[in-house]
Amino acid sequence: ITKEVKCSAMTYEILGLQTDEEDQISAWYKAIHPDDQDLVHKVFRRALDEGTPYTVVYRMVMKNGKTRWINEIGRAKRSQNEEIINLQGTIQDISELKEAQEEIIKNEERLRLLIRNSSDIVMVLDKNMVRKYVSESLEQITGYSPDEFRNEPFNSQLIHPDDYSEVSKVLKDLMTKPGSQIRITYRHRHKTDGYIYLETIGTNLIDDPVIRGVILNSRDFTDIKRAEDLLVASLTEVQQRNQDLESIRTELTSLNDSLEDRVSERIRDLEESKEQIELLLNQKDQFIYQLAHDLRTPLTPVVAMLPLLIVGIQDPDAKSLLEIFNQSISNLQKMVEDILYYAQINLQYRINDSADYFLQDLMIRLSKSQAHQLFRNLINNAVKYNVFKGTITIEASSDKKWITVLISDTGLGIPEEKIEQIWDELSTGDTARKDPGSKGMGLPIVRRIVILHRGTIEVFSRGTGKGTTFKLRLPVYQEPDSGQPLIRPP
Repeated sequence: ITKEVKCSAMTYEILGLQTDEEDQISAWYKAIHPDDQDLVHKVFRRALDEGTPYTVVYRMVMKNGKTRWINEIGRAKRSQNEEIINLQGTIQDISELKEAQEEIIKNEERLRLLIRNSSDIVMVLDKNMVRKYVSESLEQITGYSPDEFRNEPFNSQLIHPDDYSEVSKVLKDLMTKPGSQIRITYRHRHKTDGYIYLETIGTNLIDDPVIRGVILNSRDFTDIKRAEDLLVASLTEVQQRNQDLESIRTELTSLNDSLEDRVSERIRDLEESKEQIELLLNQKDQFIYQLAHDLRTPLTPVVAMLPLLIVGIQDPDAKSLLEIFNQSISNLQKMVEDILYYAQINLQYRINDSADYFLQDLMIRLSKSQAHQLFRNLINNAVKYNVFKGTITIEASSDKKWITVLISDTGLGIPEEKIEQIWDELSTGDTARKDPGSKGMGLPIVRRIVILHRGTIEVFSRGTGKGTTFKLRLPVYQEPDSGQPLIRPP
């Protein structure tokens, strides 16, 4: 056995070696990633000692510093005397495959975190309607722990008796149609508090080789359902009023047509009755105006119903429940407004309302509406979590390309392991940082606005109780012709 190496041109290219190198084995071995050298040495040593086929995956560090994954398969070649004379094999560049595998692992982890932090209940039923997977949010919504549901059949005891027949029918139909999807609202038992409304979206993925089941995604629909019932009752009253108005309008139209016919026929004979006719028409107009005013009055309580109810309730318990409901509606409205705004700017690829701002005599170009939203969210965030009566500091600096703004507080701080999570949609941090009015959309909106303006934003914190600093960088506007930063005119 010698140190002579014979390779195809493609092999030299994949391994990043030169054909004119004197000691090609040493050059090859030195290019192997340090963490893989011992493994490769053992595999080749065993193949040479025992004559067994070998397969080994290792990394090569190219001369440009990049890492390339190699899959090598080979065997020992023997002489007529059964002596091992060399190793023969093939190599394959599997870097793209490795990158794809790592991306799949990352996506799986993202999905796991998304489900864990989702406020919705996620279940997977097998073909026998047995719950094979139940997300942790089940306990938050229904009071039952996931272990109480896992590996248990979907049964009637937890569904309201008036709803079970419809739910059972819809689910059984879903189970028989792979690829189909349903949406259903029903009452589900809460472990300690009667029944709650759930809205469930079911998707049949029984034929999917990974899922092999039906996915049920359920959310707490109780507050929305009660609001809908209240709205339906109000709309029913409005519809009745509209019907009354339509009947009166029809009657007035009929009377008006009849009146106009009679007036047309007798106009020449009733010149002397002009004042009486004008009086009659005036009375008709007053009647229509009064009718419209009277119909508008019952609509006012529909708009102001909840605040007026809270003011008028004397029972502390009932008033407390109404205030909780009012706060819940307010929080829900804010969350919807934030998600809509986030979705809008997620679909936006250009700024249509730009304005020029000067900082330290350098100009930056920002969206009028988004600039206000950007700094409001960052400053509000600093104020909200600065609970130790500390300080908030805002600093600005610039160079020819960037304007940098630092917003620092001495408040709660962020644990190192949760730094990246603050940019996630609906992320509200740990228990100490949670706020009922916050739905975790402020910082994701900030990041999207910064991206739209081709800037960067970073967050730094030394840990819990040690404050937080946000570092915002926005590009200085460059003059199109010269490429130089635009300076504030004297």
